[in-house]
Amino acid sequence: MHKYPKTFLKHTAANIPLSLYRFFIKRDFLTLCYHVVSDKSLPHIKEYRYKTKSAFENDILYLKKNFSFISYDELLKYKSGESEIKKNAVLLTFDDGLSECFWEIRPILLKHNVPCVFFIATDFIGSEHYLTWEEIKALAKDGFTIGAHSKRHARIDLLPHSEAEKEIIGSCRIIMELLGVNHLPFAFPYHGGLIDRHFLKDIISKHRFIDFLFDTHSLRKEEDFIINRIWAESPVFNINAKSHLAKLLSFAYAGCLKRGRK
Repeated sequence: MHKYPKTFLKHTAANIPLSLYRFFIKRDFLTLCYHVVSDKSLPHIKEYRYKTKSAFENDILYLKKNFSFISYDELLKYKSGESEIKKNAVLLTFDDGLSECFWEIRPILLKHNVPCVFFIATDFIGSEHYLTWEEIKALAKDGFTIGAHSKRHARIDLLPHSEAEKEIIGSCRIIMELLGVNHLPFAFPYHGGLIDRHFLKDIISKHRFIDFLFDTHSLRKEEDFIINRIWAESPVFNINAKSHLAKLLSFAYAGCLKRGRK
């Protein structure tokens, strides 16, 4: 039996209507992950492609038309059983805490009244290319949720458990002290797929101020305390001014079928 080229499978999966995927593969909400948005070439960003402001705004317009944005507080209330969730709910997140979150992304989100979670790598606060303490406080004052993203943006899955716990708990405590909050979410740098789930459950049990752990494994279902996200900057499809989210989401749903589970 001949194997189909990956490019053929990729585009075939992307061209199946998203509505069809969503009919068969049920998800109460979707969560998208970005890092940065800029019209400029950023010399400090070499690991991934990012969107221009117009391309990102077109993503927002696509989502406003086809989904319902929810805030982190709305997600918390839904997960705790306090309230129902909106139909076609989607949560927006940004990782790392780059300065563009304030100067480029914030104005677009405020323009369209879109909630968002910003995950901050705390060792870099105030350093070149990253948000300052004042900018983080301003984002929180705007109503955006601030979460932790480790202290030094290390591959937590490669660290001994003692060091991994320090990265998670240490960054959470810094954000809580900065903003005067008593709970928050945490997002793994890179991914947390290889980290022992029993270890993570133990951390959540000991440190109840961590609401959820956010990972980047698309639509994969896991433990209740882990929320996976779709990488919205993915270069799987060409990035231009027109939003490519419909194809990207279809590809994410196709991944569920590939793994043989809904």
